[in-house]
Amino acid sequence: PRAARVRRWNADAFSAYERDDVSRALRLYRNAAAAGDASARYNVAVMRIRDETSWPAMGAAIRLLECSAGAGFAPAQYMLGSLIDDGRLLRGTPQAATGWFEKAAAQGHPDAMLELGVRYDLGRGAAQDDVRAAHWYERSADAGDVGAQYLIASMYEHGRGVPLDLDAALRGYGA
Repeated sequence: PRAARVRRWNADAFSAYERDDVSRALRLYRNAAAAGDASARYNVAVMRIRDETSWPAMGAAIRLLECSAGAGFAPAQYMLGSLIDDGRLLRGTPQAATGWFEKAAAQGHPDAMLELGVRYDLGRGAAQDDVRAAHWYERSADAGDVGAQYLIASMYEHGRGVPLDLDAALRGYGA
């Protein structure tokens, strides 16, 4: 019964949000968040971070986001890594951001996979590692990210982190 009620709150909140009824969406997401739902906590935090609502206070929104990320919700993990990386709302090291991207990417979050590829490619927040960069670019490309498809194609073209393979490069470039 409780799980069904939380699912209903989330579904109704999503519908309200889609209709631009932000106050109803917030109220319903708050109910689900109070019941411990990680996705609802994420949604409340996102609505506040995007300035769609003035409740909760920004600090409380960040705590909701951290709680959702800590519960393993991949979109929250990705957003937390992005906020740390950006440095405006959250302070942290590039390595801390990378840690959150790794958690989200391990669950198949496509943007996190691409971000990890970039971080390993450039040595930002992680040791530069062509093999790991190629791995994450490949995973993101397989998930349909066009930018990642181009980046992994370039790695195949130059044999960086993967064997030199001009056929794979051409496929990645869309030829």
